[in-house]
Amino acid sequence: MRSAFAAAAAFFLAAIPAYADINVTKWPDDVPCNAIKKGPGGVWALTTTVHQGPITRKSGEMFADRPVIEYWDRKCVRRP
Repeated sequence: MRSAFAAAAAFFLAAIPAYADINVTKWPDDVPCNAIKKGPGGVWALTTTVHQGPITRKSGEMFADRPVIEYWDRKCVRRP
């Protein structure tokens, strides 16, 4: 099971294009939708490195915590 997740994560991360680093003031509100990508299982991953003061979140970092997922789902997932 763990190896399947690792393989899926590696495949997902390889598909993320690199963008210039961005700076945000408020997390996750200020993260633009083009700086994240929704992956398998509903997790979100950064497509670029994000700096928030002394905190750095690197490109490819995945986020599975419910408040962030729900926020980005509302903000970035297009619904018909």
